Amino acid sequence: MDWRGIIKNLAHVAFGFLSSMSVIISPVLTAVSFLIFLLYELDQEWKLGDTAYEELSQFGLGLSIGIILLLLFRIVGIQL
Repeated sequence: MDWRGIIKNLAHVAFGFLSSMSVIISPVLTAVSFLIFLLYELDQEWKLGDTAYEELSQFGLGLSIGIILLLLFRIVGIQL
């Protein structure tokens, strides 16, 4: 994998992470950002035959990391 592929993968993880963090502002933002990402990836899959499942799993990884962090913050009493 070249450096562009690595950056692309990290961008998907980062977007998932930021989507989970957007719940601090409004829960609707998390749902909307996921739907936008899902529609974009499905469009890329249909038009380019891109591997949407890999990119969705990268998004899910970032989303999961963000949710775990938010839960840990809540457990230790940090309010965001």
